[in-house]
Amino acid sequence: MNPALCPKANFHTHSLFCDGSDSPEDIAAYAVRNGFTHLGFSGHMDPDIHMDIEAYYRCIRALQKKYAGQIDILRGVEIDGLYPTDCLYDAEYRIGSTHFLDVDAPIPMSVDNTPQMLHDLCR
Repeated sequence: MNPALCPKANFHTHSLFCDGSDSPEDIAAYAVRNGFTHLGFSGHMDPDIHMDIEAYYRCIRALQKKYAGQIDILRGVEIDGLYPTDCLYDAEYRIGSTHFLDVDAPIPMSVDNTPQMLHDLCR
């Protein structure tokens, strides 16, 4: 396959709104500078990583407007299969995940947290 024919795209992008390390603005600017054609933000909406969904949607809509014609930016949400999907009302796509299991525990326990939590979860 000719790499020149493959668009640069990423649809699994986390920002400071959840567990990422960069602002959505910095991520979008980087993607534009590096020739990306599509950028999908997919903030987490799980019990242990719960972002301000209203602020998130506002921010991504503003970036869509700011970078229109330069890059196709999409509003996505990554959500665990165990949790309600009511936060998806303004999402353009979703990434389904399985980080949590339906177990009786005092706190939400994720399979990709610490080795000790995974051990406890398996027990």
